[in-house]
Amino acid sequence: MRRLFLPTFKNILQGRAKQKIQIDDANSQKYSNATMKSEYLSFLKELPSSFHEIGAALPSSPFLGREMVKAVREANGPINILEVGPGTGPITRQILRHMDSDDHLTVCEINQKFLNLLRERLSRNSDFLKNQDRVQFLRAPVQQLPNLIGEERFDVIVSSLPFSNFSADIVEEITRVLEALLAPGGSITVLEYLGLRKLGLAFSSPERRDRLQGVEKVLQQWRERVRESGRVKTRVTFLNVPPALAIQFRYSSELPEKRHFAGRGEELEIPGYSLARSTSRDGISKNGNSSNGNGTRTHSESSVSGGSSLRSREFGKVR
Repeated sequence: MRRLFLPTFKNILQGRAKQKIQIDDANSQKYSNATMKSEYLSFLKELPSSFHEIGAALPSSPFLGREMVKAVREANGPINILEVGPGTGPITRQILRHMDSDDHLTVCEINQKFLNLLRERLSRNSDFLKNQDRVQFLRAPVQQLPNLIGEERFDVIVSSLPFSNFSADIVEEITRVLEALLAPGGSITVLEYLGLRKLGLAFSSPERRDRLQGVEKVLQQWRERVRESGRVKTRVTFLNVPPALAIQFRYSSELPEKRHFAGRGEELEIPGYSLARSTSRDGISKNGNSSNGNGTRTHSESSVSGGSSLRSREFGKVR
């Protein structure tokens, strides 16, 4: 005789809970797909006029984003984070997702349209909303950051700047600035596209080939400099267009004495800037480093502009 299955109250609750999870996942995926589509369209619209600042054909994938924020995911203490060149924010959202309640994030973007889009997107992001009091936005080239933030230092720096689009002198300047902004024992993670520079070396004009060789030399010297007391680790993400490298420079806890920069009191005016002219949360532990010598995080509060709920400081006019 077959047994009749009579659903119990517990079975019903479990079934409804499972159904709710499936619905929430579907809604989240729907929102994620809609956001990604919108970002791609905005990215492509801005690409023709700002490729020298963007350096990519499409925004970074979530898979690449996860590798880029590995230092944030592995942190086991309060950290001060700097993101440079967020674009439309695919890596920013990964950072926010893994931030703890004591972490702080500074986002630096030179492109005004991308900064506006990023702020608008984040205003509806749940991870941002719970962290927004500890997030600030700066519109400026990275070379100006030391003059804007005073003595503040960062435990984790994440950069998506397109080094292959710059001259060797600018790349050298940027790497030195990032090092000057880093706290002892901190890390800098940069994005590079797999084989793209080698391809450019093989199929470029002599002038561009010389420039790319200069950039490659600067980056190789950077690797060698860090390896003297720290380590460099490269992770490949093939699920990105094009495939990309997340290169993490992990520094020793003993860094050379940092120069002291100007204070951060009022908003500063940045002169016109042209790239052509100037320029553990995953169960893994690490040594927690603070942003100053006494074990206390240093962080300057940003102002609220225009009545917006987003905390933001935008410095000067950048061309």
